[in-house]
Formats: sequence, C-alpha cells, structure tokens
Amino acid sequence: MKFLVLLSCLCAASGQAGEPAAKSDPRTELPSAIRHARQLLEKEKYALFLKQFAIPADWKRAVESHGREELASAFAKEKAKPLLAALQQIDQSEPDLSEDGMLATYAVKVKNFPHQSIVFQQIEGLWYLRN
Repeated sequence: MKFLVLLSCLCAASGQAGEPAAKSDPRTELPSAIRHARQLLEKEKYALFLKQFAIPADWKRAVESHGREELASAFAKEKAKPLLAALQQIDQSEPDLSEDGMLATYAVKVKNFPHQSIVFQQIEGLWYLRN
C-alpha cells in the first residue's frame, strides 16, 4: 500500500517538475475565445481564424471544396472587417445563453455585417462561431 501511495506521488510530481504548464486553449472560455478571435482578425490571420473558429465539420467540407487559402482570401475581402467590428461591439456584453449553455447569442448592429446577432456554439469544450 505504501508503495502505491509513493508511486502516485512520484507520478504527480514528475508531471510538474521543471516543465512549463501547457498553455490552455483560449476557446475553452467564451470571453477569452472572443478576445482571441478579435486578436486573430486584428493581426489579419484569417486562415488561422477560420480554422480555429469555424464549426469543425463545416471547415472540413469547405477546405475540401475550395482550399484553405481561397477561403481565407474570400473571407478577408468580404467578411473580416464587419466581423471584427461586431466582435469589438460585444466585447463587454453578456450573451443570451441557451438553456443547455451550449449557444451564446450576442445582438449586434454593425454596418455591412449580414446578421443581427453573433452566435457562438460550444462543441467538445471549445467555442466556435456559428454564423
């Protein structure tokens, strides 16, 4: 029994000793996901933004049909600036959450943004942009 206790203590300590903690994904929490999305758009990292914030199944289909660079280029021309403005608008807002807490809806009014709201969806613990 003492051996098992000692072994479990050693295993726990070996995972921490001298190793930096793994950086957590900013998409696990909604406020940090929004900040991260905004930062990617501000830095014009459109392909990375799409990969990280498009619904995974939708992103996979879109890349197979059009290619990553073509999608990023079209997004940059048509949608990036209005979406960035919408994300800036919701920065300090509280969303309307669905009953199960998996959808977060923010009302927005932004010129050239085609929607009245921004909807984030949580999938497997990460927040994605639904619209």
